[in-house]
Amino acid sequence: HFIKNDAQETPISNGLLRNNIKEFFEDFLIFNYSNANRKIPEITILENNEIISDSIWEYKSIYSDQWILFDASQSNQLQQSFYFQQNNLFKKDFIMNINNNLYNISLLQFLCSQISNLSNVKHLWIRCRGSSIENFNFYSKWQIMFEKLSSIKSSKSVSLEVFYINNNSNDHIQIKLNHWLYLNDDINQQIDNAVNYRKKYLYIYLPFINNHLFKFNLKTFSFANNDNTITGFIRWIPTFISNDNQTIIDNFQPLTNTNILPFFRTYSNNHHIHQSTTIITNKYSVSYISYILT
Repeated sequence: HFIKNDAQETPISNGLLRNNIKEFFEDFLIFNYSNANRKIPEITILENNEIISDSIWEYKSIYSDQWILFDASQSNQLQQSFYFQQNNLFKKDFIMNINNNLYNISLLQFLCSQISNLSNVKHLWIRCRGSSIENFNFYSKWQIMFEKLSSIKSSKSVSLEVFYINNNSNDHIQIKLNHWLYLNDDINQQIDNAVNYRKKYLYIYLPFINNHLFKFNLKTFSFANNDNTITGFIRWIPTFISNDNQTIIDNFQPLTNTNILPFFRTYSNNHHIHQSTTIITNKYSVSYISYILT
C-alpha cells in the first residue's frame, strides 16, 4: 500500500478520492496513537526516518486488567527519559508521584514499585503504545500477557516473574495468567514488520498454544482468538546493551554494571554487538539516522 507508481502516487493517495477506499485505509492503517492531527501516512516508519513523538503511556496494577492513562505531565516525563545526550549516562530509573504515592520507575522492566509505603509495596506495569523506532529510534522486544483463557480459572495470584519462549520450540507450554511472556524472534519480527507498515491488525499463529490463530490489535495493544475465549495484552520493552562490552542484557536479571543504554539503531550501525538471546542488528536493512539530541 506504500508502493509508488510512475507518477509517484501510492494506492493510499489515490484511494483518498473515494470514500469507501478511504474508510478502508482508515481502518487498515494506524494514522497515530496520540490523536494528534496527522495526515494519512504514505511511507513506512523506517522510510520516514524521522523521530516523532506519538505515543500513549499507560499503567496498570499487577492485580488489575485495566490500563490507566498517565497524565500529560507524567507521560512527558516518561517520553523525555529516553531523550538524552549519548555522551551522558542513561538513567535507568527515577521517582514519580502517582496518585499521591511515590514510585520508583524502572525503564528496564517498565515497572513501577511503590516506595512511599514499604509495608505494603504496590507494583504497576507500564507500557508505551506507539513505535519504539518512530518515537525513540531504538530496538525493543515484544511481550504478551494472557488476561483470559477459557481453560484457566481467573486468579489473583500474580508475580513479577517473566517467562520466555525458546526460538526453536513449538511445544505447548503452560500458560499463566497475568504474567508477561517474551515472544520469540520470529513473532517479534512479524510484529515489528506490521508496526513498520503502520498496520492496525496482525494475524499470528501461536505455536505454543495449540497453534491457535490470534488477532493482534497494534493500536490498542491487545490480542484475542476468534471467539474471544482467549484474550490478553501486548507491550514492548526497550532492548538495552552494556556500553562496556557491547552485550545485550536481560532486562529482568540483576545488572552487573550500570553503564547501559537503549540499543539505538545508530549504535548498532557503528558497533559489533554480541548477540546472546535474540538477533537484532539485522532486523532492518535501512540507512541509519543520527540520534544526538540537543
